[in-house]
Amino acid sequence: MSPLQKRIAVISHWGFKSLHGGNLRAYFLIKELIVRGHPVTVILADPEDEGHCRKIFNCQTASVGVPMSRWQSVPKKMVQYLVFGHKVKKILENSDFDAVFGINLIQALPAVRQRKSESWVMYVDLWADFFEYDAPPSIINKIIVWLVRKAE
Repeated sequence: MSPLQKRIAVISHWGFKSLHGGNLRAYFLIKELIVRGHPVTVILADPEDEGHCRKIFNCQTASVGVPMSRWQSVPKKMVQYLVFGHKVKKILENSDFDAVFGINLIQALPAVRQRKSESWVMYVDLWADFFEYDAPPSIINKIIVWLVRKAE
């Protein structure tokens, strides 16, 4: 590995079997990093996504073992996002990456909480806007949107 190459982790809670707004930016980021010769590890939520990810990117993968679906209820997704972030943090604590990318708030929180490497957070979209659009109206959801906007 040359001194210009960095060991990079990219956190993506969605796999890449189909491309959509939740994973599209990570897909192109991973492809470009690999083209530039960086050893990339993709950290995924679902272990079923690891094989496909290794096949399309020819890179290392890790899974936190939390199967997720875009079509789950909002309360269930909220719990899974928290579990995902906590488990990713554990992987990062036991790994040696030079840089960690998180594409949105959910993926960025474990990246910025780890201290061993540089963290790069890329906000292409604001997660609070998606949550507000998808969540049923309630006082609890309004509080969540307000908190997420503050964090973003």
